[in-house]
Amino acid sequence: MPVKVDRSNIPLLVVGVGGTGKDIALSIKRKFIERFNNLSTSTLLPPRTAFLVIDGDTAGVGPDPHGITGNENCDITFPNLPNVFQQKAFTAEEQVWVNQNLTPVSIMNGAGGIRQVGRFQLFRRLPQVREKILTALHQILGAEADNPPDQFSANILVCGSLSGGTGS
Repeated sequence: MPVKVDRSNIPLLVVGVGGTGKDIALSIKRKFIERFNNLSTSTLLPPRTAFLVIDGDTAGVGPDPHGITGNENCDITFPNLPNVFQQKAFTAEEQVWVNQNLTPVSIMNGAGGIRQVGRFQLFRRLPQVREKILTALHQILGAEADNPPDQFSANILVCGSLSGGTGS
């Protein structure tokens, strides 16, 4: 008779990038809640499991633990984005790849399906993204931020869309 393996103690970080990534991460989280809740009513998710959404659109992020919470969200919105493009205020590295004629004036949330806008926002918010990823990893590995583990093994699932603005 086959033995069912309990995988609930394996560290797992699910990272959703962009709107589609957010939807996928949320679907996975809700499926975990549905299945894991049958095993234990004291917690919604398996231990050592974390979710992180990296996006410039914070719609749907809130306090509901069944959704994407503020701690699970990394907002890469860059203030005055249209002004940066209008004034061509790019760093030397950005000038290599940014289309200088791009004018994302109508973008309110996310990258508006424009890949360079998503990439630009991600580059400008890289320190915040790095910090959020490290915090999530420390959470699932049970390590303190000041004392990272010497060795660890974790499953990291990155999901997004190749056809969107941020996820691509």
